[in-house]
This record gives sequence, structure tokens and C-alpha cells, in this order.
Amino acid sequence: MGKSNSKLTYSIPVTDPETAKGETPVYRNPFAKDQLSSRLVRWPDVHNLQDLYLTAFKEFSNNRCFGTRPKNPDGSFGPYEFRPYFEVKAICDRVGSAIINLDLAPVEHDDISGEDFRFVGIFGKNREEWVEVDIGCVL
Repeated sequence: MGKSNSKLTYSIPVTDPETAKGETPVYRNPFAKDQLSSRLVRWPDVHNLQDLYLTAFKEFSNNRCFGTRPKNPDGSFGPYEFRPYFEVKAICDRVGSAIINLDLAPVEHDDISGEDFRFVGIFGKNREEWVEVDIGCVL
């Protein structure tokens, strides 16, 4: 993935590469080296992605959330322009509402589980708008 000069350790191997020849070791966060985490220590009431996003939008409301570098007329890129969390949440709320109200993701019933689902496919380059649609679906 490239060399990093970071002093932080983001992952550590938790399996011995010698025991499984030809396989790469399994890596985990150092705080979850012995087992996968089922709760976030900082936010014990966060149980799913929706809870996580809503907590972050509330706690970091005025902080920078997403940044985009606009393209200049000469083809170069300018400095990042950031949107705060509260603006991103407003966009995500509107996108999610539009998907439901315009019936862009009709309900599909699963006969086996008896549950109803909505599916959205996102095809596009990795960019801010893609993530806003993704979060809008979660909210």
C-alpha cells in the first residue's frame, strides 16, 4: 500500500504467517487484537451505521466533514473546500428522502425471511456525492 511515515499503528498481525504458508496474516486494530469489537468504547449506544452517522453529525456538527479540491481553469487543482457535518447531514437527509419519495428504490419483499428491502446501486467515481448518497440510504 505504500510506505507511511506515520508513528501511529493502525493494524497488527494476529495470525502467524508461518502457520499458513502462502497466506497473508490476518490484521486487526491493536485495540481489538484478541477479538472483534462489538461496541465502540467512546459511544456505547452506537449499534449500527445509522447510529454512528447520527452520533457523528451531532457531536461534530461544526467540524469539517468532506473536502473537495475544485479544478481550476488551467487544469490544476485548488485548495480543499470543506463542508461541515451539519451541511453534509442536510444533503444526506434530502437525498435519502428523495430516494423514498420518488420511489427510486422500490420495496422488494423476501419470501424466505418475510422482510422488505430497498436496494440502491451507485455507479460513479469515488467522490463526495457518492458518499452522500450512501449515507442518505443509511439514514
